[in-house]
Amino acid sequence: MVPADSFSDGKRALRKEMRRAVSVFVSENDADAVSAGICRRLVSSREFASADIVLSFVGGPLEIRTDVLNETALSSGKTLALPKVVGEGIMEFRVVSPTVPLSAQLSSGAFGICEPVDGLPVLSFAGLSGKNVLVVVPGVAFGRDGTRCGHGKGFYDRYLSALAEKIPAARAVGLCLPCQVVESVPSSPLDVPVSGVFF
Repeated sequence: MVPADSFSDGKRALRKEMRRAVSVFVSENDADAVSAGICRRLVSSREFASADIVLSFVGGPLEIRTDVLNETALSSGKTLALPKVVGEGIMEFRVVSPTVPLSAQLSSGAFGICEPVDGLPVLSFAGLSGKNVLVVVPGVAFGRDGTRCGHGKGFYDRYLSALAEKIPAARAVGLCLPCQVVESVPSSPLDVPVSGVFF
């Protein structure tokens, strides 16, 4: 068993390494074009095609851009929900409208990342029942084996754990830039892996 201090140190070092790698990647590449290509692969996938509901995100400054994914979900008639931080370590997903520009439904939220504005409907676990659900998960780094390193707040680990109890058939996939993929990420029993990674 890996000592807790060594495990934490390993994740901290990985986050630092990934911040540097993403900064270099973004400075040397057209991040918008790369992001669009990756998102197009996702929206062409079996996972996306079979989904009734897509739980996506809006990428931060050093994350993949998700515009193509989110707009395609809306234009193809799927329910699109985006995360909003509502408490210490707690987030919920809010459903956005396909009839209002997405930019008008977002505002700067926790950690300076765009989130759904107040007033949009909360997507409860009951609202997911009987639906094909695809969760598109951001991360600082992903392992080729599905392991994931987030920002260390545990938002997605908590949400995905609860989702798996309520909706066992829900699928979670990682979405990231190519420079964010490593062989494996240090993980603990509390870290929830994804079933695949698009990069």
